[in-house]
Amino acid sequence: GDQVELMKPGATVILHNAKVDMFRGSMRLSVDRWGHVEPTEDAKFEAKEDSNLSCFPYKLMDQFNIIKAIKEVGTIKSFLPSEFGNDFDRVHAVEPANTAWGYKVKVRRAIEAEGIPYTYVCSNCFATYFVPNLGQPGLTALPRDTVSILGDGNAKVVFVKEEDIGTFTIKAVGDPRTLNKKLYLRLPANTYSFKDL
Repeated sequence: GDQVELMKPGATVILHNAKVDMFRGSMRLSVDRWGHVEPTEDAKFEAKEDSNLSCFPYKLMDQFNIIKAIKEVGTIKSFLPSEFGNDFDRVHAVEPANTAWGYKVKVRRAIEAEGIPYTYVCSNCFATYFVPNLGQPGLTALPRDTVSILGDGNAKVVFVKEEDIGTFTIKAVGDPRTLNKKLYLRLPANTYSFKDL
């Protein structure tokens, strides 16, 4: 099969509990778990090439700081925004999800307007959010008495383990086949309705 180079030589990603530091040459861009970007003074000038992967769970609008930094550096080859979930250009959601997903659409349009090469990872449903509690909000284990099913329960949904989402995402970093495209994770064996579950 195809082999994908996960990181370019000379690039390092260091993961901390609350912060990600990315280095390339003398470029250092620190991003804390709240999405605050703290580049060093020399971050804008000496990056040769790199990819940027954003994994903010919330405060999605803070990704505009990363978009600005990528534009200023000018040498970032690809950006994977915190995009995980549905294809937000094609979803018609109700509130409060509609507002949250609207932020992701705004981030997409900003990336495209700046001409930054991107990959949007459309991973569908995170398995650990829905499977252990059968999609029951607020429960941390299987319901014992009743299960609420929205609609008729027959709509098919793709459930993907977070580890698999991570694997596909990392493989997309630096893979030119994914540039300026949406990467859909639609695993047939993971497709179920809530009635199936």
